[in-house]
Amino acid sequence: MRGGKLDEKTLMTNSFILGNKFNDVWFQELNLVALFEKEIQYFYKYFEGPRVLPSLDFMLSSQSHENDLHLVSYISDLTAPCQLLKLKQFRKMSQTNQNEVWHYQYWLVTDPELAAKMGINTENVGDVNLLRPHSAFTHGKEANVNLNGYPFVSEVVASNEEVTSDPEGVQARVLNYAFNSPVLIKDYR
Repeated sequence: MRGGKLDEKTLMTNSFILGNKFNDVWFQELNLVALFEKEIQYFYKYFEGPRVLPSLDFMLSSQSHENDLHLVSYISDLTAPCQLLKLKQFRKMSQTNQNEVWHYQYWLVTDPELAAKMGINTENVGDVNLLRPHSAFTHGKEANVNLNGYPFVSEVVASNEEVTSDPEGVQARVLNYAFNSPVLIKDYR
């Protein structure tokens, strides 16, 4: 509800108001309890939003397996409304992209030096970058960044303009990376 007007009717006819650190506000109709039980992960992802990446170690330690795809966007000021607006669609994308085979991990980088190490252009706030571990399955792309000794492929998936004008198309492009990549499965029996 960023930029919208908050009126008494909205407050009186909704049972739940959820706000996140990006000043997004979500009003839920009165049937919240039934919906909340079914969709608790969705509510949590909305509240959490993309995680702010404090260091490379943090991203590497949260890597659950080889099928993780790290989607990263640079923002220089988390309090600047114009920059937060550029990330609105990216924040929406971060709410629903998880399944049991591959994991999308959404990150915001605020440190320009950290962004440079990750191969991210800091002049383009809101561009979506994909980082994934280099392997035989990265479509012949060579590792172009070294994250604390681990080779990764870093590439721009979509510009901020593309994310804003065609979020569904960008979402399809992101899913394409997962669907067109072999799934690595380790059998530990």
